Amino acid sequence: MSAVILSGGKILGSGGSVYSTGTQATLVFDFPDFSGSPNISLAGASISSNELWTVLQNAGHKSGGAWYNSLLTISTFTTQFTFQFVGASGVTVPTVFGGLFVIQNSTSPPGASGFTGIHGVGDANVAGYGLYQLGGQFNNMTPSIGVKFDLNTSTGNAVTYPSGGGSNSTGLYLNSGPYAGLTPAQDITPYGINFYNGNVLSCTIVYDGSLLTMVLEDTITAAQARYQWPLNLSDVLTQGYVGFTGGAVSSNVGMAIQSWSFYNGYNTRLSTPTISPASGQYGSSQTVTISGPGTIYYTTNGLLPTAASTLYTGGFTVSSNTIVQAVSIQSGFTDSLVASNVYQIGTSLIVNCGSGFTSGDGVIPVGRSVYSGSAIQLTDTNNATNGNEVGAMWWGAPLPINVNFTTNFQIQLTSAQAQGMCFVLQNFQSASTFSQPTTQASSTNGPTAFGGGSQGMGYGGLQGTGTGSPGIPASVAVKFDVFGNGSTQNLTGLYTDGATPGGSSGSSVSPVSLASGHPLNVSLSYNAGTQTLSMSITDTVNSNNFSTSFSINIPGTIGSNSAYAGFTAGTGGEFGNFIVNNWTW
Repeated sequence: MSAVILSGGKILGSGGSVYSTGTQATLVFDFPDFSGSPNISLAGASISSNELWTVLQNAGHKSGGAWYNSLLTISTFTTQFTFQFVGASGVTVPTVFGGLFVIQNSTSPPGASGFTGIHGVGDANVAGYGLYQLGGQFNNMTPSIGVKFDLNTSTGNAVTYPSGGGSNSTGLYLNSGPYAGLTPAQDITPYGINFYNGNVLSCTIVYDGSLLTMVLEDTITAAQARYQWPLNLSDVLTQGYVGFTGGAVSSNVGMAIQSWSFYNGYNTRLSTPTISPASGQYGSSQTVTISGPGTIYYTTNGLLPTAASTLYTGGFTVSSNTIVQAVSIQSGFTDSLVASNVYQIGTSLIVNCGSGFTSGDGVIPVGRSVYSGSAIQLTDTNNATNGNEVGAMWWGAPLPINVNFTTNFQIQLTSAQAQGMCFVLQNFQSASTFSQPTTQASSTNGPTAFGGGSQGMGYGGLQGTGTGSPGIPASVAVKFDVFGNGSTQNLTGLYTDGATPGGSSGSSVSPVSLASGHPLNVSLSYNAGTQTLSMSITDTVNSNNFSTSFSINIPGTIGSNSAYAGFTAGTGGEFGNFIVNNWTW
């Protein structure tokens, strides 16, 4: 590899050097391919045809790890690698396959020998990154961080999208990630990237001491995705082995890494663009201008901008509620932080989807969720023999939650046998919040997050062996539960920090029937002074009504004065259409 791509698909340097543009990253190693005898230790992985395979194709239930041999001191770093999934075409659930980029310094797993340091490898069920169950033979790889690339979510809780396969997802995980599956997760499909197509992908990860940013690019279609996770890496580890893990369960899929470079530090970060006018409510259309260094790209759909987003060439008009986000990109520099402004035009409503949803209105469908006319269908009944589905939808920018607010929406649960859906507020601010040595965690802030299926309802954790898996942390959710524990249910309840909402907990919403198939109008109002969340559910067909309230300090629970708002849903062994018809805030 003659050049290193540090950000936004832009080439920073060649021949292992970088341009002289202020602070420079320092090359540690550069593998243009894996020929010869690279300074890498293999733990169940292999080198084939000059490619590094975390798991060989046709390997079945296998896991592997590959590590740069030297222990590195890490405070800030940049890494770039290219990879592809081979044999993924036609893969069906519950087949599982995935891989991770990992930094780990595991030396003394309790009750185990080996599987540590440069021999580190975990269970295939969690993509080689940790334990599938407590007491298993593999190392729990603590302390560590891992960024995953996953064709599926977990055995028995697959997200069946696209048709015939699992949800393409990523996520940042700490200390082996959750047991029994690397969820919650963040969907990559809204960005137009599909791991199943076998295209070569380029990944750039930059850590600046407080924020881990990843840009993923399909080198064939040029689609790009950006994810960013707050992280205090020093709370997790200060030294580590860098490398990759992979795992396949009943699968013929393989992950081939074709090139890899690693730098200590990062090149000077461009200053953040300025978007004018300021965020706020305006009585008429506004002309938006963006200024800043380098080349500026922007989005208006709630997704983070990349070099594949709209190129800024001059002022543009916003005439309805719009989220404008912008990033500056220039060769020789690390991408700027993302600037974000939210405009309300001619209405007091922030989310103004009272007549339904259209593409580009600021709502982002995730996982199984699709547009169905003017509604968004979170899950469906197309997989009656394997009904494990997860869907979510989010407003693309954080909303204020430290003030009085009211949100109204209409839900409709048809053919709903399992499991349920949730209204969710979430804003996970710091991955290190959950980075104590005995704690596994993930960081899924943002408008592409989802949790586990079945009783997780897309919000909570999976019910796996061992401790199970955490759901979306730093969050508050209200559930609408139609099924659980083998019997029909009709329950609501308040849940926090990703607690599993399924099961028998909660209160009946009688005389309203959630599974009636009727459109149900729901109103949620928060009184910041009394810290009370009030809810009313009205059946639009028979006018039956249910009301309740919950005592909850929402900003205190979430740890922020703003949060991403949206809906999640999940099915189990049964199925159901979980639909959101409209929504205002």
